[in-house]
Amino acid sequence: MGDYNMLRCHCRRLVSSLHPSLPFPPLPVPANEKILVWVGDELLPHENAKVSVFDSVVQGGDVVSEGLRVYNGKVFKLNEHLDRLFDSTKALAFIDVPTREEIKGAIFKTLVTNGMFDNAHIRLTLTRGKKVTSGGIRLVTATTRRNSPNDIEPEF
Repeated sequence: MGDYNMLRCHCRRLVSSLHPSLPFPPLPVPANEKILVWVGDELLPHENAKVSVFDSVVQGGDVVSEGLRVYNGKVFKLNEHLDRLFDSTKALAFIDVPTREEIKGAIFKTLVTNGMFDNAHIRLTLTRGKKVTSGGIRLVTATTRRNSPNDIEPEF
């Protein structure tokens, strides 16, 4: 127990001495210094955009995402990307997924607000949101083998 208390006291001193003066790391693209990002249901300055440590993306990488590009004022193959996004949310049994119109609205509002009309990249990410347990998933196994261990794998 003595080691735990020593570590706890050391960490408190370390955190309290570092916290007030920690600078934000430089962004790889200086033009993004003033960028606003969509989180939840609002646009926020990038330095204020936060995800809870209880969010499913942090807890286990439980996320559906799509990378989009903007060229000449148009999102390249937007409907195809959204089709794939919604197919993924169904396959992974996501609930409370925003509608196609809500997602498009968030995308376009973000692009217009940031003045991004050409050569822009969007990382569209949906999570299950905050969770307190990992429950809800059940594993069912069968004793019947689909193929005998002596069978050769079919070639496709």
